Amino acid sequence: MNTQPLSELEAESNRVEGNTEHFLEVFTRAQVDLAKYRHITPDQAREILPRQVWGPIREGTLTLLGGESKARKSWFALDFAMHAVTGAAFLGMESPQPAAGERRAVILDFELLETNLVSRFVALSGRWWNDTEESAAIWGRITLHSYRRLMGEAVDWIGHICQVARTLARGDLLVADCLQPIFDGDTNHPGEVRRALARLQAAATESGCAILLVDHFSKSTEAKGKNRLSGSMAKSAAPDCILLMEGKGGEFVELGFELRMDPPRDAVLLAFESATTGFRLVPEVEAAARREAAAQARQDERMVRAMPEAGTSYTRKEMAGNAGVHPNTIDNWLPDFGDSVEVLDGNPKRFRRNP
Repeated sequence: MNTQPLSELEAESNRVEGNTEHFLEVFTRAQVDLAKYRHITPDQAREILPRQVWGPIREGTLTLLGGESKARKSWFALDFAMHAVTGAAFLGMESPQPAAGERRAVILDFELLETNLVSRFVALSGRWWNDTEESAAIWGRITLHSYRRLMGEAVDWIGHICQVARTLARGDLLVADCLQPIFDGDTNHPGEVRRALARLQAAATESGCAILLVDHFSKSTEAKGKNRLSGSMAKSAAPDCILLMEGKGGEFVELGFELRMDPPRDAVLLAFESATTGFRLVPEVEAAARREAAAQARQDERMVRAMPEAGTSYTRKEMAGNAGVHPNTIDNWLPDFGDSVEVLDGNPKRFRRNP
C-alpha cells in the first residue's frame, strides 16, 4: 500500500501533470478497495480472474492480430468470432462462455467491401447453419459493420471503436479490422501509437469485452516475430496478447503467441483449406512430413542448380559458379546430396550427378 503523504503526491503531480486536481482524481480511481474482496478466501481467489474468451485471449483485454499480406488475417478473425459465439473449440483451444448470459460478437470492418464481408461470413458459417430457432439465435448474437464507404468521413475511429466496446458486456468479443486505415496519426511515433492502443485497452477493461485488433506486418522480412509489426514498436509492447500469422507456403500458416498474462505458448501450424472449412490445426505428424518434404525439395533444388545436367561431371569450382555461391558452400551442400552425387575416380574435386 502506498503510504506517501498526499502533500508529496500533490507535489509529484505538479511535476508530472502540472494539474493537481486531475492527478488526485486519477490517483483515487487507481486505488484498490480491498473491502470489496474481504470475503474471498485464498481458494476462491482464482475465480475472480478474467475468464478466457479463447485460449490466450481473456475478457477485458486488447489483442493484436498481426500478419503478412495474404496470411488470411480477416478470415482468421471471422472464423474465431463465430467459434467464440457458438462456444465451439477453435484450433484445439476451448472458448468458455461468459459467467452470465451468452457471448455476442461485433465485427467492425474498415477494409472489405460489404459484399466481401458478408460472403466470407456466410461461407464460414455453413457448418453451423440449420433452419432452427437455435441457429437463428446464434446469428442474432453476431453483428457486422462495413465502414469502407465511410472512410472519407472526419471521424475519430479509435474513439468509435471504444464507444462500441463500452456497449458490450463482460465476455463479449469485438473485432476491428484493421488499424491502418483508421489510425489518424504517425504509426512510427511511439507516443501516438501507445495512446491509441491505451484508449482501446481502457475501453476493453471498463466493459469487460475482449477487443481483437487486426494489424499488418511491415514489408521487411529481416525482422522476426512481433518486430515485424508495421510501424512503431509501441505496438509490440502495449497489447495484452499478440497473435502473429506468418505464411509457410500454400495453405499453411504459422500462428505465434506473445503473451503478457500467461506463460509462453509454442507456435502452431495451421492450414486454411477453403472458405467453408476455414482453419484447422495441422497435426505434428503431418507437420514433420511437410518439413521433411520441404527439406528434400530444397536439396533437390540446390543439386539442380549446382549440377544442371545429370551424368555430367563438375568440379567443386564449377558447381559453385553454376549455383552462384562460394565453393565453401558447396562443401556444406555435398553431404546432403547423398547417393544422388558420386565422387569420380576417387578425385575429391570432381563429382557427377546420377540420373
